[in-house]
Amino acid sequence: MILERIQEQAQGLSKSERRVADVILNEPHAAIRLSIAKMAEQADVSQPTVNRFSRRVGCLGYPDLKLKLAQQLASSDGYKIREISEDLTGESIFARMLESHLALAQDAHQRVGQWPVVKMVDWITAAHRVIILAGEIESIVAERLVTALRNQGIQASLSLPTAREALGNNDVVVALDLTGASHSNTMLEPYRVRGARLIAVAPNDLDLAQNADLVIPLVETVIDHEASYWITQALLILFADSLIIATSARRGRTSINQTAALFQNRA
Repeated sequence: MILERIQEQAQGLSKSERRVADVILNEPHAAIRLSIAKMAEQADVSQPTVNRFSRRVGCLGYPDLKLKLAQQLASSDGYKIREISEDLTGESIFARMLESHLALAQDAHQRVGQWPVVKMVDWITAAHRVIILAGEIESIVAERLVTALRNQGIQASLSLPTAREALGNNDVVVALDLTGASHSNTMLEPYRVRGARLIAVAPNDLDLAQNADLVIPLVETVIDHEASYWITQALLILFADSLIIATSARRGRTSINQTAALFQNRA
């Protein structure tokens, strides 16, 4: 792989060649769209230096380097969360955050056919009560789900009922945990004992998922990153909105205007 080759050879490059390597490693998706003139300008080197760098890392020239880079990016398995540091420009931070959001969404979209989506929608649509459990990172999306479910006429809440109101098999608990840090992970035993149906929106390797009746693995592994909150929000909102629109359609709401009204917080 060309990116790995560039990283391996970085220490042996000249200072000017290293500047070309930095441009590519920092923004590989942007690099494939740069002409040799633009690459030279961004790296503050000459065009011959760009070609020399390309040959140093095993390519026939700059066009061949861009081709190999594009092929690797197109065939990359899984997603990559880009690192954010204070020395990056505002434009680079914006691009990296957007890239991380898109990568997570694309990874989820590639696996959605493996998820029990129909059963999840059926359970929630027919539920007597729906309880959404979430940690701090997932809390905004949990509130969004509860608001939209209530506006559909479904009894929904953000917390378990008291012991006097034991859950039954017509009740559904949706536990959201993409990081392994959500308190929903520690709430497993109480609602399992009470007999509600548990839907875990979590990686398969969490205890929460392994003990659930239904699992929607939005991410394949736990998101352990200092920017976990910001990186996961777009994916969580996409999940919530897709679920709400699907349950709305199952309940006979087909108008876009009707669906949009579900997200309005009614006093």
